[in-house]
Amino acid sequence: MTARAGDPGVETSGPLLAPDTVPTLTERHYQRLAWAVMALGFLVFSLVIAGGLWAGFNYYVAQPNDPHKALVQRAHGSKLEVRHAGQKTTVTVSDRLDLVEGDTVQTDDNTDALITLFDRSTIQLSYNSNLILQRMRSSRFQTQAKYFKLILNSGQLKVASAAVQPYDEMKMLINTPDEAVSISVDANSVAVINVADPPLGGVRLTASTALGKMHVKTNGQWQQILPEQMAQIGHLEEPLAVQVQRAANELVANGTFKAAASSGNLNLVAEGWTLTHIPATTTDPPAVVQVITQTVGSPTHFVQLARSAAGRPPQDVVEVDLRQEINKVVSYYTRLDFSAQIQIAAQSAVGPGVYPLKVRVTYEDADGKQGFWDRNFYALTGAPNFTPGDTAFLIQDPPIWWVPAIAPVAPTQPATWDLLQQVPRPARITSLELIVTGYSFNVSATNISLNAH
Repeated sequence: MTARAGDPGVETSGPLLAPDTVPTLTERHYQRLAWAVMALGFLVFSLVIAGGLWAGFNYYVAQPNDPHKALVQRAHGSKLEVRHAGQKTTVTVSDRLDLVEGDTVQTDDNTDALITLFDRSTIQLSYNSNLILQRMRSSRFQTQAKYFKLILNSGQLKVASAAVQPYDEMKMLINTPDEAVSISVDANSVAVINVADPPLGGVRLTASTALGKMHVKTNGQWQQILPEQMAQIGHLEEPLAVQVQRAANELVANGTFKAAASSGNLNLVAEGWTLTHIPATTTDPPAVVQVITQTVGSPTHFVQLARSAAGRPPQDVVEVDLRQEINKVVSYYTRLDFSAQIQIAAQSAVGPGVYPLKVRVTYEDADGKQGFWDRNFYALTGAPNFTPGDTAFLIQDPPIWWVPAIAPVAPTQPATWDLLQQVPRPARITSLELIVTGYSFNVSATNISLNAH
C-alpha cells in the first residue's frame, strides 16, 4: 500500500502546495507585466501628445497670423478715397486714415498718396492707381515672420521694404488681381511697379528694381530682376513671358501717332492726343490737324498741323494746342529724357518771343508747385528777325526731319534733354503739349518720347 502525506509515520519536508497554486502565480506575473506595458505606453503617448502640442503651439505662434494696421496719407491733390473691407461705398481722406486688411486705396489723376505699413515699409501710390491691402500680418507672440500681400489693380506704385529685423523672415508680395503675376520684394529693397489700364503696346505690367532684390513669377517660375533692370509682362491672352531689359518707363503714350483716334471724339486727333484751337475752329481759313500715314520714306506716321493764310493780315494769329495728359510720378527716377522728331515746312513771322512750335511739359515739384519745361523751335527760311531766347532752337534745313538737341545736329543723330536737371526738380509730370502759333504754318512731329530711367 502506498504511503500518503499526512498518514501516521510519514514525514514531510515542508508545507504542501495546492494543485492550483502555480497558475495563480503566473497570472500575477502577466498582470504586472501588462500594467508595466500600459504605463510605458501611456507615458509614450503623453510624450507624443505633449510634443505635438508643443510643436503645434510653436508652429502657430511662428505663423504670421496677427493682423496689423497701416496709415495712408494724402501727398498731393484732393481726391484720395478708401473703401473699407466689406463695404460698397468709399470715404474721402482729407489728410490721413488708418487702414486694415482688405481696404482699397484709390487715387485720381490729381492725387497721390503715401502708405506706411506696420514695420515702417512705405508705398508711394501714384496718380490714377487702385491698391488693395490684402494681408498685413506678423507672427503671434514671437517675431519669426512678417507677411504682406498687396493687389495692384491699376496704376503705379513704388514700394520700399523695411529691414527684416527684429523678425527672422519677411515676405512682401505684390500681385495682379488674377494672381497670374506675382512680385516678391526682399527686405531693404525698392521696386517700381506699373500696371497699364488698359494694357498698352502688348505690355500688361512692368516691374523694375531700384535697390536690392526683386523676383517676378509667371507660370509658376520665379525670376530675379537685378537693380536697374525692368521686367515686362504681356497681355493675359499671350504667354506670360518675362522680358528683361534696362529699367526705363516711357511716359508718352502713342508718341508715334500710330494708334488711331477712337470714334465719336472730334477733338481726339490720335489715341491719347487732344486738340484745342485758340480762337475756336471757326477761323477762316481753319487750321488743319491730321495724322499722316506714308508707305514710302521715314517716319511712317506723324501728326501735321497746317494753316494756309495767304492774303490774311499778320494780326490774324491762331494757336493750335495738341495735348496729352500724363500724370505720372517721376521723383524716384534718375533721368527723364525728352526726344522727338520735328519738321517745320512753313512758318510766319509773328514777333519776338512767339515761335511756330513750342514743346511744353507741365510738371509739379516736390512741394506741389507748378513748373514748365519749354523748348521753342523755328526754321531758318523766313525766320523772324529777332534774337532767340535760351530755350529757342533753330532748325537749319527745313523741311528735313530734325531731332532736337542742345545744339543743332544732323537729323539722324539721337539727342535728348534730361528734364530732371530742372531746378526745382520735377516730382510729377502733368502733361505734354505741342503748341503751334502763327497766321500760317506747316509743322509736323513724331517719335515724341519722355523716357524715364
